[in-house]
Amino acid sequence: MYLRLLLQAFFLFLCLLCSVNSSHAEQAETRLSDSHILNVSSLLPPTVCNRNSTRVPSKASLEVVSRYGPCSYINKGKAKTLNYSEILLKDRSRAKYIQSRLFKLKHSGSDDYLLKQKDYLTVGTKPDISAGASIEFYITASLGTPGQRVYLLLDTGSDITFTQCTPYLDCFKQKTPLFDPSKSSSFSVVPCTSSACLSDFEPVCNKAHQCIYSQSYGSGRSSGVVATEKLTIINRRSGTFVKYPYIFGCGGNNSVDVALGGATGIIGLDGFPASFISQTSQKYFSYCFPSSYSSPGYITFGRTDDDKNYKFVEFTPIATSSTPSVFYDIIVTGMAIAGEQLPVASSEYSKSGGIIDSGSTVTSLPPSVYAALR
Repeated sequence: MYLRLLLQAFFLFLCLLCSVNSSHAEQAETRLSDSHILNVSSLLPPTVCNRNSTRVPSKASLEVVSRYGPCSYINKGKAKTLNYSEILLKDRSRAKYIQSRLFKLKHSGSDDYLLKQKDYLTVGTKPDISAGASIEFYITASLGTPGQRVYLLLDTGSDITFTQCTPYLDCFKQKTPLFDPSKSSSFSVVPCTSSACLSDFEPVCNKAHQCIYSQSYGSGRSSGVVATEKLTIINRRSGTFVKYPYIFGCGGNNSVDVALGGATGIIGLDGFPASFISQTSQKYFSYCFPSSYSSPGYITFGRTDDDKNYKFVEFTPIATSSTPSVFYDIIVTGMAIAGEQLPVASSEYSKSGGIIDSGSTVTSLPPSVYAALR
C-alpha cells in the first residue's frame, strides 16, 4: 500500500510537469517524449554501503558515517531513520539550544552560567529530541594502551571530547563496551593544580583533588574526571594518527536524555583550548557529509593540495572577535536566487548572525529573510 502511494505521488508529479510544459506551445510536440525510467528499488531505503562511491580527497582525511543506514558500524543499518518531520523537530530543538547558549554566554561570559539559569532560558525542561542526540555523523577512534574503540559524534559546537567510562553513576545506552581506564597503561587523571585544568576548564575539583568537567547538551549533560590518554585515529589510506597526551572527559555521570544513538561520546571541534582542533594545532579542517545513507563522507584536518582540485569549493573567513565564540561564525551579507538579490537589507542578516553547525541538517533563516526567499 505504501509503495503504491509513492508511485501514485510520483506519477502525479510527472503529470504536473507535463501540465507545466503544455503551457509552452513550442514544446507541445516533444513533451510526450519526455520520460524518465525509475527503478522501484530506488524508492526503498538503502541496504548496502558502497564505500567506494566516495572519493576521500586526502591522506589527512577520515571516514565519516551516519548513525543511520548500512554504513554505520554501531547500528549496521538497523537504526530507524528520521522522517522529514522528525528532522525539522530535531533541528528546531538544536537551534533553541544554540540560541540559549549564545544568549547566556553573551550575558555571563561563561558556560558555567548554564547551571544557574531558570528553565525559561533553557531549551526546555524536556525537549522532544535532545541537542546531543541531534548530531548524526561520527568517526571511529581508539583510546588507551592497548586501544579501546570509541565512536565519537562530530560537534563543531563543543570543546572537550568525552566518552562514557566505567565505573559510572549514570550512563546512556551504547552498543559497545564502555571505556575502562583500568585496562589502559597510558590513562592519567588531570589534577586540579595542573595548568591544563586551570587554563582549559573552570577550576572544579572533587574530594580527590581531581579536575572535573561538566558539559551541557541542552536536555542533559555529561560530567566526570578530566584525563589524558593516547588518542589513535585510523585512516584506511595513510595508517594512523596518534596524539598523546590528549585531554578528554571520562564521563561517569551522563544524563539518560543525551542518548547518542549508539555512539560512545562526542569529539569537540570548536576553537576553544580543550577541543581536538586546538590540541592538535589544526588551522584548517573541512568536512563533507554524505548525501545518501548508502555512502560515507569524510573530514579532513589541515589544508591540502587537494583543495585546489575542487573548483566548486569556495572559502569564506570565519568571523573573529576579542571574545572567543563557542561556534564558527560566518558573515552573511545577502542571498540571490538565479542571480537576483533578495529585497532584504544586509542589516537583517547581521542582526541575527550566522554559524556553521555540524549538528544541524536544515539551513535556518531569520523570518524576514525566509519570507523574501519563499
